[in-house]
Amino acid sequence: MWTADEIAQLCYAHYIKLPKQGKPEPNREWTLLAAVVKIQTPANQACDTPDKQIQVTKEVVSMGTGTKCIGQSKMRESGDILNDSHAEVIARRSFQRCQETLVLPRGFEVQELKIQQSSLLFEQSRCAVHRKRGDSPGRLVPCGAAISWSAVPQQPLDVTANGFPQGTTKKEIGSPRARSRISKVELFRSFQKLLSCIAEDERPDSVRVQKLDTYQEYKEAASAYQEAWSALRRVQPFSSWIRNPPNYHQFK
Repeated sequence: MWTADEIAQLCYAHYIKLPKQGKPEPNREWTLLAAVVKIQTPANQACDTPDKQIQVTKEVVSMGTGTKCIGQSKMRESGDILNDSHAEVIARRSFQRCQETLVLPRGFEVQELKIQQSSLLFEQSRCAVHRKRGDSPGRLVPCGAAISWSAVPQQPLDVTANGFPQGTTKKEIGSPRARSRISKVELFRSFQKLLSCIAEDERPDSVRVQKLDTYQEYKEAASAYQEAWSALRRVQPFSSWIRNPPNYHQFK
């Protein structure tokens, strides 16, 4: 159906089209890239014919770049700062922004996890930049900015540095303007807005049978999420995974 190189090429081609904002400085900085790709089979194509190659369409629906965490000393209890700006985290949160959909598309499913290695090299990866620089003087450093891109009609791009939107001043910190659209508090606001659009009797039992108020309470009520994390924490290296203190999840 597809190869690792096809997926990588699709993602790299999409990255090139993004604005320069937040991208590494040429020959001096590097970054990591992650993306979520939607794979769709035409509705009129039979999937039970093993002798025929299935044709699919592939589309990048979210993308993230980044290499850093802000560190515990800079964390905020208000949930308005990005604690983890690694590429895979940015891409996942960007995906949580795709659209405010009440019902998943018919036939939606998550593909079985498979690890595949592409032979293509991301041009702004550490290895590629190092190879291009050769013996040039100067230090090679990770890019300090993180790019969040989502396939949403308005404001698809969100660029952060040190956990806040790029260009944020100290005076602005604490205001809505200083919040990344993929910060916990902003995603929580989107969730609350979505929940308000669902009739009371149609909401999941986990949010209907008890009064929930804070981000932490809603998170604890997500039974499927909690069960998955409990299972994951029983295996290495996640059994020693550092968890944030509860006071960082008490915002409303």
